[in-house]
Amino acid sequence: MWRNLTSVRTLCQEALSLTAGVVSTSVAFVGGATDKSFLTYTAAKNLFPNPNVTTNTGFTAYSSAGSSTTYVSAQLVQSTGTQAPYGNAARTTAKATLTSIDVRYPQNAPNPISGSAGQQYSASVSVRASAGLTNGTLYIQFCDSAGAVLQTYSKSTTEMTSNFVSSVRMSVTAVAPEGTSTIGLVLRATGSVVNGSVLDGAQWMVLEGNGLDPNAPSGTLHPFFSGATADSADYHYSWDGDADVSPSNRTPLVDRSPDSLVWTPGASADDFLEPILDAVGLRLFYREDGQWCLADNGYSLPGQLTVQDGSNLYEGTETVSIGEDSVDGYPMNADAVLLNYVWTDSITGQEKKAFDFAITPNYKRPYREEIERPFPGPGQAKHLLARLQARKYALDVIARPDFSARPGMTALISLPGSAAQTGYVEALDFDLSSAQMSVTTKGLVTALNNSYGKAPADQTYADVASTVTYATYTN
Repeated sequence: MWRNLTSVRTLCQEALSLTAGVVSTSVAFVGGATDKSFLTYTAAKNLFPNPNVTTNTGFTAYSSAGSSTTYVSAQLVQSTGTQAPYGNAARTTAKATLTSIDVRYPQNAPNPISGSAGQQYSASVSVRASAGLTNGTLYIQFCDSAGAVLQTYSKSTTEMTSNFVSSVRMSVTAVAPEGTSTIGLVLRATGSVVNGSVLDGAQWMVLEGNGLDPNAPSGTLHPFFSGATADSADYHYSWDGDADVSPSNRTPLVDRSPDSLVWTPGASADDFLEPILDAVGLRLFYREDGQWCLADNGYSLPGQLTVQDGSNLYEGTETVSIGEDSVDGYPMNADAVLLNYVWTDSITGQEKKAFDFAITPNYKRPYREEIERPFPGPGQAKHLLARLQARKYALDVIARPDFSARPGMTALISLPGSAAQTGYVEALDFDLSSAQMSVTTKGLVTALNNSYGKAPADQTYADVASTVTYATYTN
């Protein structure tokens, strides 16, 4: 799967390259379209009750000498200056020459971390230690209801420094065994520990799952958060209960799951890309010169296709209907779009549902669709309705081939016994065996005689004398 995207064009290029089996495929913007981002968002819960170490409650210090005279209580330090935004840290200070010192949050802390058997958990913490203490280990302990340790897992680093740095955020991930009720954490520094050596742990976090950020490049640790984290345009942060003594929640303000960037086996590139492009209001198509293009709903091309009775018109069909579908299967006449998404969450395996809609005032002809794929976020209904609103009236004609015609050009269509219509070419289908082309139009309006809409295709404003007004213009 792809991760958080700041460029839909890059996504299209990579997907098309994979499909074609080539190193690189170019995708160009046409008609004034611009690149869009496609950022995904996920909810998360930090189970650590005092993640910002606002007090030292629950934390304990330990050393290789155990509970001898070298045992000291954890002290609270405030990071300042270059250590922002790490804030407070739980600190253990050595009182003698030792081989290790710990900062612990045990399973019997006043506000313990709850755990359940069979659930995967990931613990992480930002660390710093006195010069010379580069070796560190983070342990996660799964314990039963009586506090007995059932299983311990660990992960080590040799890169601890005397300052907090983002590259030294330690983490360990494991699945809780049968009987798990609580979780304990141990942060340990080993090596030449001397009197006065310190070990600090800040920004503590325990998450369900693998601890990785599903909205970032593969392997990126989940960013730290707590209930005190400031709200952003993307997320709201809160506490489950009282501040600094309960789990924290991160709630997305935009509903767009990372599952929408999963390309499932058997799905075509079109199946994968279409909902993403619909959500951001773009369309992907292949031009006859071999160029892939991205366009928005305002896409148009210079030039005009004229089809007239007695000239190049073979056959024409005029359609005004509330029940007919257009060439792409969508309805011709809809004033609202209601989309229901149903999919299985790739992480939890649970069924998820989402709803997207766009309506016009007093709508009467809604288009409804059940979609079995991850929700790409709001936007698809809005952009689809904009396209459907241009289809209330259509002319489908068969005419003599004009190989210079392209979708996006303006169209001037004249059928026998009816006023000329102007709009845009939506689709062209050339039948070489019968030497004819089928033209599908959209956005048609009636072009009255002597109106600019009925002007010859090669006539420009500059061709009309400056003394001619709208009222006196003729054609």
